[in-house]
Amino acid sequence: MHHFQLAITNNGHDEIVKLKHQQIMESRTDQSVTPDVQALMLENLKLAKRVEVLENTLSAGKEVLTLEEAARFMGVTKSSLYKMTHEQTIPYYKPNGKMVYFEKAELLTWIRRNAIASKAQVSEEANRILKNLSVK
Repeated sequence: MHHFQLAITNNGHDEIVKLKHQQIMESRTDQSVTPDVQALMLENLKLAKRVEVLENTLSAGKEVLTLEEAARFMGVTKSSLYKMTHEQTIPYYKPNGKMVYFEKAELLTWIRRNAIASKAQVSEEANRILKNLSVK
């Protein structure tokens, strides 16, 4: 019997139900897997990908995120995000004292707070400073 596998990545994404390429290839040579079953397996994969796209679209429009959604949005594990809330290094809300929520705009501000300038930006800033020094 062939099983479909729910792939959950380390950072908590339940983004897509994946069929391993190897499973599909094996099913093509396995006599017990009929062409109808193969077609169903491929259709299931296509539907799973469509669900992922829809979930991503829906979560893109939300302003307030759950812990799982925030972890997916930021590309970190849920445990890392829990740790950041425990250490109070990231802004979050606990309206009922239990569930943790995040405002997407605040997460973006927090992510962008320690920007690393590109070489071009550093060069432009240096030239601006030199220009100001030479004027004085």
